[in-house]
Amino acid sequence: MMYSLLCAFLWATTGIFVKSVQNIPIALILFSRFVIAGIFIFILDQSRKRPTPLTSHFANKLKLQLRLASLMVLYYLTATYSFIYAPVALATLLMSLSPCVAIIYKAIQREKISFIEISGFLLAFLGVAFYIYPSLNIADNQPRIMLWGCLLAFSAAIFKAINAQLIWNNKAILTNQDLNQVNKYTYVIAIILTSFSLFKIDQHLTFSTLNFSLLLLLGIFATALPSILNNIASSKIDPVANTVIGMLTPLMAGFLAWIFIGEKLTLWSIFSLLISLSGVLLIVLKGNKKLA
Repeated sequence: MMYSLLCAFLWATTGIFVKSVQNIPIALILFSRFVIAGIFIFILDQSRKRPTPLTSHFANKLKLQLRLASLMVLYYLTATYSFIYAPVALATLLMSLSPCVAIIYKAIQREKISFIEISGFLLAFLGVAFYIYPSLNIADNQPRIMLWGCLLAFSAAIFKAINAQLIWNNKAILTNQDLNQVNKYTYVIAIILTSFSLFKIDQHLTFSTLNFSLLLLLGIFATALPSILNNIASSKIDPVANTVIGMLTPLMAGFLAWIFIGEKLTLWSIFSLLISLSGVLLIVLKGNKKLA
């Protein structure tokens, strides 16, 4: 469970780093994020690299790794661009539906779904909904554009849930080195895709020590490290539990924004946070009982 909690915390820092960067367009921030994360992952992997013998399963593993990497790239892109077309609060709420996708998958596969899993998800989702509700300004957005943003946000939830489920289903054959390879493929694909958007940048850019430091923190602490932790968590924790814990990300983001950049945190926000924490706590206690 600790991997999921730490992953949620690190991903929650994304907004602080992005909002603190000055006079750099989102396309360049995204590209820089993936480049820095990719370099960090590559250096980390090279420092502990062991030769991997080619086996008859190599082609199958490569296909699986590329599928997992593509899902994470799609998650990053749809999640980021959903904020452009839909209200941030609404997009965040829809992205919190990943556990619902995992529960539906379990139902289709006729796997056992416990009352605690459903209760934990509902409580966590209710807390996120309460937290975000005061920020919803749906009337201020054009219906078609907002619908496109909602579709992107919910797609991000689906991609994240499928990624967690795929890793869980293949945990017996996926080694740590395989998961490291997934991260490398993720950032190579992401760099290639986001590089095309750089040609459209025509505004003045501000290159400073602060911006460079923030981009480094964004690439390493808010991208590379949580990607590593997310893969580990997905291979060790049931997808429903993993994605429910991940719902803490927007709540942690709000708390961190209050501490570091002075965004308002009300009693209603704290109340909502406690509701979500109670749902996550149900899942965590259920997991601890299984381990015992």
